[in-house]
Amino acid sequence: MVDGNMLAVWWKIVTPKTARSIINHFLESGVDHPVPCRVNTPKFHHSLVPKRFGLIGLSGYHNDDCAWLWLGAVSVLALKKQYSRKARSLLEKIAKLIVKHQEVYEIYNEKGDPFNTWFYKSEHPFAWNSALFLTAATELGH
Repeated sequence: MVDGNMLAVWWKIVTPKTARSIINHFLESGVDHPVPCRVNTPKFHHSLVPKRFGLIGLSGYHNDDCAWLWLGAVSVLALKKQYSRKARSLLEKIAKLIVKHQEVYEIYNEKGDPFNTWFYKSEHPFAWNSALFLTAATELGH
């Protein structure tokens, strides 16, 4: 899971060796593509996803289909410790989504559009994503 691992790196809860391992796995996993960042990869087995989520089109909400900008921002903060160029690139990717939609949404689909189904629309404006994006931009000197 991106959240706990990248927060552990950012907050220096893990050893430098473990931090490198987490960051390298993150970079190899592709959870930041095409939209930064999905919660997990690979997907959880369908038996682990509540059936009611599938009925309303939300089986991927916390399962590799949706991307959360706050996870991308936390990943920027963790990456900057070892890979400043990759951190800047990821921050720019997030910024482009914000500019494209002229607002910060809760979650995005794999195309970078706000998640939208018959039963659920991505909340906006979404302060959590906004605050962590601004934190990452500030720490990177933007």
